[in-house]
Amino acid sequence: LRISQLILEERLAALSEEDRQNPVLTDNVTKALAIELIMDIPIPRLLSSISGSIAKFFMHTSYTEIISNFGYEPFFFSQLSGEHFFDRTTKFLYRLLNSDSLMAPWPLLMIALLIARVLQFGGFIVGLANQQHRPKILFLGLSIACFVATTIGIGNPRYRSPLEPVLIIFAVAGADAIWVRLRARR
Repeated sequence: LRISQLILEERLAALSEEDRQNPVLTDNVTKALAIELIMDIPIPRLLSSISGSIAKFFMHTSYTEIISNFGYEPFFFSQLSGEHFFDRTTKFLYRLLNSDSLMAPWPLLMIALLIARVLQFGGFIVGLANQQHRPKILFLGLSIACFVATTIGIGNPRYRSPLEPVLIIFAVAGADAIWVRLRARR
């Protein structure tokens, strides 16, 4: 990221003083550099990032919608009544285990989602611990907080979709931190 900032500063410095004051021209220089940097990403890394994003979206937001389109009415933990959490959890698991097979993958998908959330939280913490990345991580964290504050209570996933790129960044950072520690033990 630091190298891209240096390249951008170099390209902006090559502009005349008048052109540097023109936000349209400086924005075009920035966009051109962004496209160059994206095009420099190795295809395997780009494909793995895209496929990971698609898999997460499918697991997290699409599954219940898909089974609804097949005429199956998904059920949710929040729909069940019970005197306490354990009672509701027991009813939910009983209904889940005794339902037809369309709801069967749901627990696995939710476990994958929980793992992703742990990785995202870890990535956030690792980013905060790195003094060089701390301002960027704080900015991304505050962006998430703004979205969460304005969408609390709204169950529609489309309101959360602007957060997905940030959550993916945090998840990759968390997974990378674990990978680095595992390799260091060897």
